[in-house]
Amino acid sequence: MTNAGRPERAVLESHRSTFERTPMPGNKLDYELLQQIATQSSASQRGLAVRLGVSVGKVNYCLRALVDKGWVKASNFRRSDNKWAYAYLLTPSGVSAKLQLTRDFLTRKEHEFEQLQAEIAVLRNEVLQEHTAAQALLPGAATLIESHHSSDQS
Repeated sequence: MTNAGRPERAVLESHRSTFERTPMPGNKLDYELLQQIATQSSASQRGLAVRLGVSVGKVNYCLRALVDKGWVKASNFRRSDNKWAYAYLLTPSGVSAKLQLTRDFLTRKEHEFEQLQAEIAVLRNEVLQEHTAAQALLPGAATLIESHHSSDQS
């Protein structure tokens, strides 16, 4: 093994801790977990899994990653039924990460919304052109198309 690649590795290693604390854009599950924890810190992993529609194992894995990133603190306490439970709390860096993930999520959804609006406009234009063409060819065809279109919407 040569030493040529090691300086680059050292640079990557030195930036790793900063990178790990920076929210990854598009990580929807991290966003959703942080949202759930912010609203209900005493939620069980099973409850989180049910609400998020994922397995308990996936929630456990992601929560551990959030704890490792320093975004969430897990505190255990004894419940009344003599079982240990955890309270998940957002850390200050977790609050920042949640804010950044929320911004990224909003930006992504606004972009999707704009794309859908453009697609809908194209489809409406196509329907209008087909309607106009059908009306020009067969005056009765336009009425047939309109009645078919209105039955599809109901």
